[in-house]
Amino acid sequence: MTYIIYDGKGYETWIAQSTNLLHWQTLGKIMSFTAGTWDANQKAGYIALQNPEWGGKYEVEKYKGRYWMSYLGGETQGYEAGILGVGMAYTSNIQAVEEWNRLSHPVLLPGDPDA
Repeated sequence: MTYIIYDGKGYETWIAQSTNLLHWQTLGKIMSFTAGTWDANQKAGYIALQNPEWGGKYEVEKYKGRYWMSYLGGETQGYEAGILGVGMAYTSNIQAVEEWNRLSHPVLLPGDPDA
């Protein structure tokens, strides 16, 4: 499971695992704070391409050999402060406890003509 943490500075995305969905073990961060990027202080990630079929396996699916996550990102510190955009991140190993690769620019910003 992925989840977000807000610590007063901004959002980070973490990963955890469970064998029974009642007790969870935190494994670590997969999108953390950075310096000098458009999303330096906000990275609230949500798994993309999950199969939502009722009664199905709800498995996360790949696109072009990668797992994808969309996320709310921004450089300003605080609770959803400043201009926020939508970013995309990916990994080839969804179970690895490591930083996901993020696209260098947001895919959607409030000022975009098609927003």
